[in-house]
Amino acid sequence: MAQPDIIVYSPENKPTLIVQIKAIKEGKPDELERTRQALMDAYRSSEASHYLVIQRNGIFLWKKGAAAGTLPEHASLKSVLREYAASISDPELSLRRDGLEMVVRSWLDDLTIGIRSPKSNVEADQLLVSSGIYKEIRDGRVESEFQQ
Repeated sequence: MAQPDIIVYSPENKPTLIVQIKAIKEGKPDELERTRQALMDAYRSSEASHYLVIQRNGIFLWKKGAAAGTLPEHASLKSVLREYAASISDPELSLRRDGLEMVVRSWLDDLTIGIRSPKSNVEADQLLVSSGIYKEIRDGRVESEFQQ
C-alpha cells in the first residue's frame, strides 16, 4: 500500500491533501501516473480532496477521483527550494528525499498556520490558491504521520 509522506488537514481536522515525495529531478509521465494511482487506490475512502506528488522540479496535483491518465496541474518548485533550502547549492539536483520532505513540510506548514502568505510570484503557492486547496487548509495542520 502506498503511504503518503505528508497529510495536510483542514481546520475541521479533515484530511485534505495527500502528499507523496519523489526525490527525482524529473519523473516520466508513466511514473507519475503509477504514483498517483497508488495513492488514489490506497486512500480512495479518505476525505482528502486532492493528491500531490512532489519532485525536485515541481509539484503535480490531481483532484480526487481523477480518471486514469488525467494530466495533473503542475507548478515549479524552484522558488520554494530557493527560499527553504537557501544554504544548499542547486537544491534541485542535490537535495535527497528526506531533505526534500523537510522543505515541503516546512513550506506547507508555514502556509497552513499563516506564517507565510501565498506569494504571487511563486508558482507552487499560486497552484494551491487557484485549485482552492489553500483556502481548505488555511488554519489547519500538517502531519508527517508515516515516517518510520
